[in-house]
Formats: sequence, structure tokens, C-alpha cells
Amino acid sequence: PSTIYAAGITGQNGKILKSTDAGTSWVDIYNEPSKNNTVLSIAVSKVNSSIVLAGLNSGELIRSVDAGRTWQAAKDFGDRIIQIKFDPSNTAYALTSTKGLLRSTDSGVAWNSITDALTTDVFNSINRNLSSVTNFYELAIDQKQSGVLYLGTEQGIFRTTNAGADWNFLALPVRNAALRVTGLA
Repeated sequence: PSTIYAAGITGQNGKILKSTDAGTSWVDIYNEPSKNNTVLSIAVSKVNSSIVLAGLNSGELIRSVDAGRTWQAAKDFGDRIIQIKFDPSNTAYALTSTKGLLRSTDSGVAWNSITDALTTDVFNSINRNLSSVTNFYELAIDQKQSGVLYLGTEQGIFRTTNAGADWNFLALPVRNAALRVTGLA
């Protein structure tokens, strides 16, 4: 409970810091060698706190299996990684800006896209036809119901109750029925 990771950019380089005393002191545990490549997201496994995933502005996912002492390039998504999160069953999710949501069931080693249906030409909803999603902004994970995820997009909110096998559009009470959703909780 006293371990904290912080990620961002200092100067022109992405950086990850770690505190093991609830933020009283900090140590550098990762310095991105390429310029202007921010560390945008970081997540710690719910089952094994030694496994840490971090997503970079460049689309590269880095992974540590020793609580941040060493890092390896795990995957290059080719798209900015906005968020990385673990669900209660320890499935990892990485949200990218335009390619959507990817899932890993092996702590970040292998990844599969689960939003291909949303990025096709027309997403068919029970209520209406929607344009394909081209921008993803936010991921929210239900911490009590396994497989329940919410995505904030430029088309509004989408929900899955089966870990991405199917997606449903959630209509919002706005005048034009569409709202760019950039935050979910």
C-alpha cells in the first residue's frame, strides 16, 4: 500500500518514478531515451505487483517483471497509448487513440484487439446506425462485474458485458444524440 508509481515527462524525456514509502522519497526507475516520448499511462498487476506495464506516446508498451528495476519493450501498437488498466481478474487492457482497445490475458505479453467492430464502416446499434469510431478517449472498468467495460469515444459511450466480444451504444440525453465522451467513471 505504500508503493506509488508516477509517470510523465521531464525536460524532453519520458520518465517513471517510484516511491516505496508512500511518496516521501522517489527514485527514477525508467528514462525514455527518445525525445518527446511521454509515458502516458502505467498499471500494476492486481495478482503480481512485480508486473508493471507502461504506455508511451509513440505507441510502445514497455513491461517490467521485477517491480520496475528493469524494462523490456513488449509491444508496439503504432498508436498513442492513452490508458493501461488491469481488471479484477488481472486481464490487462490498453486503450490507444485511434486503433481502440486491446486485451492481454497473460500480463501484457500477447495482445488482441477487441474493438474492431467499432472501427468498421458502420457500427449497427439497436437504436440507430452509427459512424465508425475513429477516436478513443477513455476506458472505465467495472471493478465488481468481470468483463464489463465502458469506452468514451467521439461517437459517445460504448459498453461491453463480455470483455469485448460484443459492444452496445449507450444513448445519452443530449440534443443531437452524440457527445464526444472524454471522461468516464
